[in-house]
Amino acid sequence: MAMKLTFIIPFKSKAHSKDWAQSCRLLDATLNSLEAQSCDDYHAVLVCTDRPDLPGRYRNLTCLETDIRIEGSYDAWKGRGDKQRKVLHGLLHARALAPERAMVVDADDLLHRDLVAYVRDHGSEADAFIINKGYRYTMGSPRLRRIKPFHLASGSSMIFPFRASDFEGIASDREVERHVMTREAHPKPAEKVFAEAGWSYRYIPFPAAIYVRGHTDSIRDKFATERQGAPAKTRLRGSNLRKRASTIIAKILARAKGSPVLDAKMRHDFPGLPAPQPR
Repeated sequence: MAMKLTFIIPFKSKAHSKDWAQSCRLLDATLNSLEAQSCDDYHAVLVCTDRPDLPGRYRNLTCLETDIRIEGSYDAWKGRGDKQRKVLHGLLHARALAPERAMVVDADDLLHRDLVAYVRDHGSEADAFIINKGYRYTMGSPRLRRIKPFHLASGSSMIFPFRASDFEGIASDREVERHVMTREAHPKPAEKVFAEAGWSYRYIPFPAAIYVRGHTDSIRDKFATERQGAPAKTRLRGSNLRKRASTIIAKILARAKGSPVLDAKMRHDFPGLPAPQPR
């Protein structure tokens, strides 16, 4: 019987990590959210250049070390290309596992403990699944922010059919790189990708993932910053300053009303979330 779901987790290299210990802690949290899944019918493939320093052992994990390296100085575009190459190496490795479906998970994101169980129980109802409900967590915050549609904000949101035939003829690192470079620079919405592939899809009906931001090694944050340019200092004077301050306060209050608290239930659903910080 084929394994239901394989997770591919690309991990940043030590040479380009601003805080290697923090990167490893975030990865450990991601793996803990998999380790605590209520259904054990999955396998995770961690693709890395340097083996991470992890505190424990994980049952359904393969650590795939590669020689993928970024040449020259690091920037967000090179980081994205490094990630894509590692994802493809992970998918090539997954052929031996023969899963029914696969999902790419960022090494700082968390998954709901019932995600695998839901895909197992409803696998006959759709080819693919989309996580369109989720949360954003900023490190150090006592709350999370609801994100919908989540799949437009995070790459950890698409569960797709795994077909080994899609990777035929890709064997060498050079072929992997060529395969990646011919892909579009900007990802399409999951609905469009699945429709073009002829796959039926279903939305996961509960908030099923959290993406974490506010740490030094977030490619997502770095890419947004570099693409938009370095944020300029806001020059505000007199009434303009008061108006802008009032707007910011109003937005904060509006978000707080709909923001779930980082409580025991949330940490039960998403193992790996930190305990609330003392005030």
